[in-house]
Amino acid sequence: MLIYFNFEDAVLGGPFDPASDDVPPLGDNPGGGIQHSTIDTNMTVTGAVAGTLLNRTSGDIDIADPGLAMGMRTTPVDNGHHIQFSFNATAFSNMSWSFAINTQGNGFNSVTFSYSTTGPGGTFTNFNTMFIPSGGGFQLFSSLVPPAVDGHPNVTLRLTFNGGASHGNDLQTVIDNIQLTGVP
Repeated sequence: MLIYFNFEDAVLGGPFDPASDDVPPLGDNPGGGIQHSTIDTNMTVTGAVAGTLLNRTSGDIDIADPGLAMGMRTTPVDNGHHIQFSFNATAFSNMSWSFAINTQGNGFNSVTFSYSTTGPGGTFTNFNTMFIPSGGGFQLFSSLVPPAVDGHPNVTLRLTFNGGASHGNDLQTVIDNIQLTGVP
C-alpha cells in the first residue's frame, strides 16, 4: 500500500480528516500506506459523515462500524471541482487506486481521473471518466494509473466531479477508504 485515506481521525459532524493513515514509524496504523499525503480540495465539503467498511485495508486498526467518510453537500457549486493528493512515484510502477463512493439523486453523476507529474500546480492529464450510479449505497470504484507517472517524484492524482444538481440542503455524495497501490 502506497497511500491510504480512511478518514477515521475526525469527529462526526466536524471537518473531514485530510491526512493519510500511515504505517509505523510514519504513523500508527499497520494497515496504512508507506508514504504520507494530505488531501487538498477546492470543494465545498460538509465534513466527517458516516462511512463504510468497503475498501478498507485488511490491516486497518482504526475502529470503524461504519466509521467516518468525507461528505459533500453543495454540489452545483462544485461541478468541475476536485479532490487531489500528491506522492512520490520514483520507486513504483503498475499503480492503481480505488475508493468507495455513495451518491444520492442530486449528487455527482460522474468523476474524471487525472494526473500531474509536476505536482498540484502542474498541468493535469485526464485518463478515465466513470459514471456514478445514484442510490444503492456504497460502490467500489477503481482505475489503473497510467505508466506515464512511473518514476516521477512529484505526482498528483485528482478526482474531478460533475453532474451535481443539489441545492445544498442534503448530503449528496460520500467518499471513503481511498487506496493507492503500486509495485516497488
